[in-house]
Amino acid sequence: MLPFLFYNSSAPFLICQDKNMDTNNNNKPQSGSFFQLNTKKTCQQAITVGWIAAVISCLLTLAVAMALSPYFYVDVVLLAVLAFFVYKKSRVASTILVVYFVASKLLQISWGISPGQLIFALLFIFCYVQAMRATYIWHKNYADSKPEEPGTLVK
Repeated sequence: MLPFLFYNSSAPFLICQDKNMDTNNNNKPQSGSFFQLNTKKTCQQAITVGWIAAVISCLLTLAVAMALSPYFYVDVVLLAVLAFFVYKKSRVASTILVVYFVASKLLQISWGISPGQLIFALLFIFCYVQAMRATYIWHKNYADSKPEEPGTLVK
């Protein structure tokens, strides 16, 4: 499930809407912001946002490939493969995704980039970095935990 991002006027950053929202406290989340990856759920949300951002980037690159040059199809395939492995919570894929995207944007900046493209690039980089952080935290804290089966008692 994709988290809904919104702007909270009391805190100058984006935070995730959570089921644990405190309705009496100006909709501030109880578990922390989108920047804090301190629970299994926030890690899963950041990873989900990261692979969805990679799929969106893949589709945008596909549109450019069809309009401009068939050489962009290599980027499309690479982004699709990386998005799949970020979905699978791969630390290597998420790190390669961040490095690849930053390198490609630096190359585009050298060719000339509009301010609108720069804003979108920063948004995508933010999503990719959050997903990368979440995959490392996931493997450190939650990878060995077994999923709970419905109906089992927890002692």
